[in-house]
Amino acid sequence: MKKKCIILLVLILLPCQIIGCAEEISSIDPEYVRTYVPQTAGALPEFIAAFSVPEMPEQADTYRIVYPAVTESFVIETARKFGITGTVTEGTDGFSVVDEQTGSTLEVFTSGAIWYNPEPYREIHFSENAALPSEKEAVGIAVQFLEERDLLPSENKQYAKAGTGGTIQGKPGHILVSFRYTIGEHPVEGPGFRFLVRVGNNGEPGEVFIYCPEVERRKSVLLLPVEKAFGELQKGNGSWTTYNEKTIILEEVGLRYYLQPVNETQEYVLPVYVFQGYGLNDDSTQGNEAQAIVNAVDIGNSR
Repeated sequence: MKKKCIILLVLILLPCQIIGCAEEISSIDPEYVRTYVPQTAGALPEFIAAFSVPEMPEQADTYRIVYPAVTESFVIETARKFGITGTVTEGTDGFSVVDEQTGSTLEVFTSGAIWYNPEPYREIHFSENAALPSEKEAVGIAVQFLEERDLLPSENKQYAKAGTGGTIQGKPGHILVSFRYTIGEHPVEGPGFRFLVRVGNNGEPGEVFIYCPEVERRKSVLLLPVEKAFGELQKGNGSWTTYNEKTIILEEVGLRYYLQPVNETQEYVLPVYVFQGYGLNDDSTQGNEAQAIVNAVDIGNSR
């Protein structure tokens, strides 16, 4: 049974609330999900498997995203939580508000994602000789900032992780605090995975980006064997992030759920395999980190 949400904010931001649903997917449009994991353009590198296949389940659940109704009144109320007052402007991807006094901006996408950019941006994020908190302190600042605005359900706090978010003249400019989360039993990956707070000079909260859609379970599907999925990657049926190295050594593989960018319409959330490794330099030494993502279900790849 679905939970009724009295406050629209909870409907939009409650991370990964999974609603039980007896209805099954009768079919998945193959033309829609064919590009579910975008195929990277350009030259196809040589992928070499250097990983041991971990124990994987034979099947995994699929989900449908429940998109919220983002209204102008909701955007105004959300802007007030960040101290922003101004005229709401509607665009192709949602709404935006620019503060009349400071110039700080808030964007609320039709997907429910929230993006806050405070001003003065550079002074907060890239101040010379910035007085930064420790990573542990930065996590506490980020958690408090979100909790005071009812933007961080308790499920996400345990996944907080901090690290250098940017540098100026070789020194850390601010601390990036990200909040990982799961859908069902598996972590989320992809360009739509963005739930972060940047903590800058004197511990001041900076940019905030929040996206963790509400989903409802649809049905379980059989997973491709990892070896077969890797074969699809070698044919170019997948997405990869490299630095133009011609050879990629992949050392780890895990099961994840894939989120597309927040400004794109994504109906289903399906499982993917995420491979991690590194590229080889021209002199065969270890190069930059590399990642590749392949569909974990058979959706009719055809390259």
